[in-house]
Parts: sequence; C-alpha cells; structure tokens
Amino acid sequence: MVGAAAVNGLNNFQVGFSSVFPTAGSAVDRNSYPLCGTQSIGVYLGAEVIVYCAPSTQQYRYVIIQSLDTSPESLCIAEAGVEG
Repeated sequence: MVGAAAVNGLNNFQVGFSSVFPTAGSAVDRNSYPLCGTQSIGVYLGAEVIVYCAPSTQQYRYVIIQSLDTSPESLCIAEAGVEG
C-alpha cells in the first residue's frame, strides 16, 4: 500500500517500483518501471489518497510517484508511506 497526502491538490499521478536508483538530474521514463496504480481524479487540501498494489513476489527498493501530466507544473506531496 502506498499513501500520499495532498498539500495543494494532487491528481494525474502514477505509482511504480524500481530496484535501480535513477541517475541524478535525469528524468525517469514513465514506461521504464512496473506500474502499481494510477490516480486520475482530483484530491483536495487535507485529503488522503491510498493506492493499493497487487501482491508480488518481486522485491523492489524504490517507490516512484510520478506525475502523468507533461506540463511543467510540479507534483507536490506532503507525505508518502509504504506498508507491506
């Protein structure tokens, strides 16, 4: 389970996993890692989003939370947690 609490609205993002840390200063390709889930509806101030991932026997070291938008606006997350 991955949860993200919104600071100022959060929508159009995806959650995935990786065992490789991305190179500093380089963008992570949205199609380069296994996808856990997406959130496309708006989340408003003070709301919480929980994305449940299907159980997997594969182990990963990093969780990637990435915007699906191609606009230059940033994805703002107050808190993210992983259980499992």
